[in-house]
Amino acid sequence: GARRGSDSAINAVDSLDKPKYGPTGVTVAYALGREIVGRVVSGFRGADHLVHHPTIGLFFKNNPTGKGVTVESVMSGSPAASSGILSGDDIYEVDGRPTNTSVELAIALFKKNVGETVKIRYGRGTLRETVDVKVVSSQSTAGL
Repeated sequence: GARRGSDSAINAVDSLDKPKYGPTGVTVAYALGREIVGRVVSGFRGADHLVHHPTIGLFFKNNPTGKGVTVESVMSGSPAASSGILSGDDIYEVDGRPTNTSVELAIALFKKNVGETVKIRYGRGTLRETVDVKVVSSQSTAGL
């Protein structure tokens, strides 16, 4: 499950929250260094002193086929769950851009701001669906 608090700028990046995704987390942190630092500084300066990272409430991993990213789990009550995304689904596009690695998906989600939406194209068996998913704060999913 998700770790609580804001002890690391990577904690709330959806799939990178699990220890087995550590090296990927370093890659995302490197790619988004300036954005991460800005978000952390803003959070610490805020009234609640919390860092509000963007999330849609799912954990994911690379699809072994190299096509898309497989949803490992979806947090109950999260925007991803509300949009119909299920564990086992494969995400193929984010905002119209092909997404074939967990790093690509994490970077696309992390570049979003809380309150924005992200367009996710996913598949389940022969079903292909595109949904708009609201981006929320990692702090709002902490208790899910």
